[in-house]
Amino acid sequence: MSVKYTHYLLLGLRFEEEKLWKTDKVRGCQHKIKGKDKFCSICGKKTWVNKEVPIEGYNENDEDLEKYGCESLCGFKIMFGGYENSLRYIGLVLINSIDYDSYDKKMEDSVFESLSKLKATLKEKIKEKTEPLGLWHEESFGFWMIEYVC
Repeated sequence: MSVKYTHYLLLGLRFEEEKLWKTDKVRGCQHKIKGKDKFCSICGKKTWVNKEVPIEGYNENDEDLEKYGCESLCGFKIMFGGYENSLRYIGLVLINSIDYDSYDKKMEDSVFESLSKLKATLKEKIKEKTEPLGLWHEESFGFWMIEYVC
């Protein structure tokens, strides 16, 4: 039995999976209620119940994404932080070790200049989309190395 390691270098935002959900108060049944009844007089169910619902912009089954899962947030593919890990990432994958048997390359200085411009642009785009959702934290944006072990 062999072990396979997969690495990603991602420029983007890291957040906890639980932030993709919120609790809404929804009707427990569809019957008409009178006043502030806690239970329905017809079926006996609670008139209002708490339900976990996805936040705006979270898509659990984005059909436009086919490889490595299909969840998205505000149009960005969600990357997982590994098996049994609640961390999630959105952004741009810069290096994906699945495409290589091994990867060892020195980057030219011009690449880092381009990355600096890309980082500023991507940061503003992600901040604009995630700040209204309460997901944006300055310290959670940057370069992230993600490792999967299979």
